[in-house]
Amino acid sequence: MSSIKVLAQKVTKIHAEVLVAGFFRDDRPLTGLAAELDWIYNGILSRLILRNRICGDLKETTLLATQRKLQAHKILIIGLGKREELTPIILQDIYSHVGRTLSQLHIKDCAVELFGQTGRAPEDAKTVEVILNSLRPGPGGPMDLSLLVPEEEKAQRIRQRVLDLTGNA
Repeated sequence: MSSIKVLAQKVTKIHAEVLVAGFFRDDRPLTGLAAELDWIYNGILSRLILRNRICGDLKETTLLATQRKLQAHKILIIGLGKREELTPIILQDIYSHVGRTLSQLHIKDCAVELFGQTGRAPEDAKTVEVILNSLRPGPGGPMDLSLLVPEEEKAQRIRQRVLDLTGNA
């Protein structure tokens, strides 16, 4: 990674080539960043789900244009499978898939949601380790990474964990 930032800000303020959001197969209505994006785009994700174009299967990948409604250029939607089946190993597989996809797209700057957030500090710390181990630079070279968290208090904890693991935040 070239740089790693931890952000707790509105999705409309985030600068990145790609914004990465995930949704679970069994979460209806949508939650997290996917719900926020669905609202901004007048229900586009909900319509794709209703039309069986996307369903949240594990590692299902959909790339959308932002149509200049966001400061990010593209949105990458990742299926997270069933919420109850999410384990650290599956989470690592998902983030590795995200890393490979971003590398294939030659992305240099991305903002990634923390998937499967529990709100508990030990699990959040483990998620950060998984992300940093999985989103390694590919053949396209180094990538700037922003980790997206819902509130500033949690962002401070995550920043400290990133600093502990990498020496920068």
